Amino acid sequence: MGTGSIIVPMSGTFIENKLAELYSVINLIDDRILGLFSNFRDKYLVVDHFNNVIGEKNEEKLKKRLDSVLLRRTIDEEWKDAPPMTETMVRCNMTPKHSELYSVVRDGKLKEMKEKGQEINMANVGALITYLMMLAGSALTVDEEFDKESHSPKLTRLKDILTKEIPERHQVVIFCKFANKILPYIKEELKNIKGCGKVLVVKGGMKA
Repeated sequence: MGTGSIIVPMSGTFIENKLAELYSVINLIDDRILGLFSNFRDKYLVVDHFNNVIGEKNEEKLKKRLDSVLLRRTIDEEWKDAPPMTETMVRCNMTPKHSELYSVVRDGKLKEMKEKGQEINMANVGALITYLMMLAGSALTVDEEFDKESHSPKLTRLKDILTKEIPERHQVVIFCKFANKILPYIKEELKNIKGCGKVLVVKGGMKA
């Protein structure tokens, strides 16, 4: 890059991702803002004995430090001509067997945390909730021998929506929080739906 180059990173989830990833973006703009990663880690990241990031700290101080380089605009502010959005919450109940597995895993993880003397804080509880969300999405993420016909009530409901509620030849975008764990199951199930058409997967880490 030549002298005087201007770098403007843009993202819809700039702060929602891990702070360790935020560091690399800010460092690209100006490596003087956050300094060495070791200093950034000590000030704003919570790490375990192996230096694995398990949480964040001093978020307000970090926010003030980044105020000079971050410009945030909401959809309401920038997209005044956006079409109306319809949001429908669909609840999916786990099968009794799935629910039983969920309870066993939840109680087992809590017991493991207590036996290891881990502090019950926001970071640890957040990690457990995320793990349980993944399990609720598909029992196969924890038990590969689980019944494949009933491993995911969410996926069953998704297939119903696609085959019964979406007009033919419509294109659909499906977002999945657990791309590496649950997305393969979604792709495989959708490929088996008659008339579903081509199923494409896009996720982080893929080449252009």
